[in-house]
Amino acid sequence: MILQFKAKNIFSIRDEQTLDFTASADNTYEEYAVVKIKNVRISKLGIIYGPNASGKSYILKALFWLFQFMTNEEPRKQSLGTGLVPFKMDKDSRNEHSFMSIVFYIRDSRFEYSIELDAERVFHEDMYYYPNSRKALVYERIWNPEKKSSSVTFGSMLKLTATQKLFIESNCVANATVLSTYQNSNVDRNDMLDGILRYMKHQILASLDTATDIVSFANDIVKDIEASKPFIREMLVQADFNITDLHMKAKEESERTFIMANKVDSDNMLFEAGPQDNLFFTHQTPFYKGDMKEAEESEGTLRMYGLAAILFLLIKQNQILLCDELENSLHYDLFTHIIKTFLVNSERGQLIFSTHSLMLLDEDFIRRDMVYFTNKNEAGATEIYRAKDFGLHKEVSILNAYRAGKLGAKPNLGSIFTNIAE
Repeated sequence: MILQFKAKNIFSIRDEQTLDFTASADNTYEEYAVVKIKNVRISKLGIIYGPNASGKSYILKALFWLFQFMTNEEPRKQSLGTGLVPFKMDKDSRNEHSFMSIVFYIRDSRFEYSIELDAERVFHEDMYYYPNSRKALVYERIWNPEKKSSSVTFGSMLKLTATQKLFIESNCVANATVLSTYQNSNVDRNDMLDGILRYMKHQILASLDTATDIVSFANDIVKDIEASKPFIREMLVQADFNITDLHMKAKEESERTFIMANKVDSDNMLFEAGPQDNLFFTHQTPFYKGDMKEAEESEGTLRMYGLAAILFLLIKQNQILLCDELENSLHYDLFTHIIKTFLVNSERGQLIFSTHSLMLLDEDFIRRDMVYFTNKNEAGATEIYRAKDFGLHKEVSILNAYRAGKLGAKPNLGSIFTNIAE
């Protein structure tokens, strides 16, 4: 589980901002909303509000970027740099280092990781963990500008041999992390480093946004995990779509279609890319029972199908989902049904998402330590803060306070009257 994420000078974030999932002392829906790990209280849900272009998406993007960069499987060419994009709306930030850190738990073990870098190289990174009440070094990496190389110090608890240490350090290029270097190195495997990599790569689901091919993602889950299909089917039945079943069959070669790349030039044609499966939903009413192809279904139905598959992973495998605009294409009741199903049935999964659905703020199961707001300051940089930090009385509606402008994070709109000449 993620306890805390900090970021500075990346995307729309200039000054250091913190996404903290430490649960407050509030006991509202304690059984469902809070996970306790060695006396640390962690919220299972994080909901980000804010006006368009305030940085909601970039907060999630920065978090997912860190996970991807830490565990990148493809060795990066030195000329490509790190791929980091700094805050660009002032001349100083473009030339300054960026910083990110994360505190997370693998089962009951606490880990802390931080990294300092720019678009070209990593200057410093370290990771610590807590085998007991005191933290111990996993590794520390420092860039030496004179030698133009990095030195890496490994903690004794890793139990690496001298050969392993030398091989990892000598292969640690400027634009890759220690974890990335280790997994791409031909050295004997290490239990702790492998465990961290497994967590980063398998517990953190792909970041989901409105452009994600959620149906293909769900199809892969159904094919790979047999137990997922009954769960997804039940979610679709509960959604009142008149759907009673679903199945897939391989798409025949003759069924693959060609599309015109240029309507003027009929000889210029491209082969259609995409999943090689046909997805069917069985619909049943008092007057009809039959299968309908994926292409015949509404966007809401397909969105629900995809989210049901992801929900299965959050509940059954305690995975973590980062999602931009979770409610996209869904009726509000379906949106809240997904969230409540997650809270009631998950043990250590986490659901972190942005939304424009203000009605959610008035739900009694939404705690104030779950809600975050983003805003842009005068410099155009993203700032993030929590609803609980305003000290609102328990009887005060978060929704009403937000609508009244007491919590900020609202667009400053101009007049509805225009000066367009007749």
